[in-house]
Amino acid sequence: MYGNYANYYENPTSRIRSFSPTLQYIEIPNANRWRILPLHGDAPTPPASPHADGARGAPARHGGGGAAAVFMEWDKIWAINKKVIDPIAPRYTTIETTPVPVNLKGVNESTLTVPLHPKNENIGTKEVWVAPRLLIDQSDAKLLKEGENTTFIYYGNVMIDKIHKSADGTITSIDGTPNLDNKDFKKTVKVTWLADTAKSPAVETYCVYFDHIISKPLLGKDEDFKQYIGHQTRWEIPMLGEPALASVKQGDIIQIQRRGFFRVDAAPSPPPRRAAAPPRSCCSTCLTDTPRSCPDRLVESTVFIRLLYLNSALLGITVDGTKA
Repeated sequence: MYGNYANYYENPTSRIRSFSPTLQYIEIPNANRWRILPLHGDAPTPPASPHADGARGAPARHGGGGAAAVFMEWDKIWAINKKVIDPIAPRYTTIETTPVPVNLKGVNESTLTVPLHPKNENIGTKEVWVAPRLLIDQSDAKLLKEGENTTFIYYGNVMIDKIHKSADGTITSIDGTPNLDNKDFKKTVKVTWLADTAKSPAVETYCVYFDHIISKPLLGKDEDFKQYIGHQTRWEIPMLGEPALASVKQGDIIQIQRRGFFRVDAAPSPPPRRAAAPPRSCCSTCLTDTPRSCPDRLVESTVFIRLLYLNSALLGITVDGTKA
């Protein structure tokens, strides 16, 4: 009934496409969701694929099938996917929930209007706030050096004046001076950031990463795949998202800058609610604990966004959401 070839289906209601490169399973549209049908009785999800949820939603394309079963690496599928979604996926920013503050000299609160895509102006623009205090990832902070320029994406170069550390070597804060007249970006460290201001409330965001269902790339003829399943294949990483993320819709394919392509699995509804009183800036608790437990937490929204990563199994994503 299914034939010895790759099966390709398209969901006409959501325009989500899925691709099965093996004989292990097929996917068929069921209302607005995909339903996985194993071709052997006891496989709960496609055992030869990365992760069903991670693969679902990626607009995969491939040439016609042949009469024989074909084994191929998933990176070929992801490479084709990237050619399709890269030109149309808007760009957004998220940072870790334990950010490092960067204090900028002589900066007042202001806004920048920047494109959602650097090469496709038809996608639109977004508003980015700049403030005297910016927040960056701890992993990025470790790459900075005193006396050198760092490029803050969308903003420009900043000269790093002083890096403050705790007794155990953890970076607690950074002092910098804008050096916007310097346009040399070739050898600088690039960082993404969010403004720490009540006018730019962060959106509670969760990035979901996946690993391969089977831990062994290629099974031997007499090997049982059940010996290589059961390990953790899903990680949900809390993030702080820029305010523009509040406008995304479920099913959208977007790019989180320097993290990869994601499909929006849960979008905010209703829109984020501002607190009645202006929220205070992040305190020391926020730098050592999750925003949920902090009374002065940066995130003032009661809604959240959940994003599914489209090909984390191939990029060696670690549990903190960074590349291995």
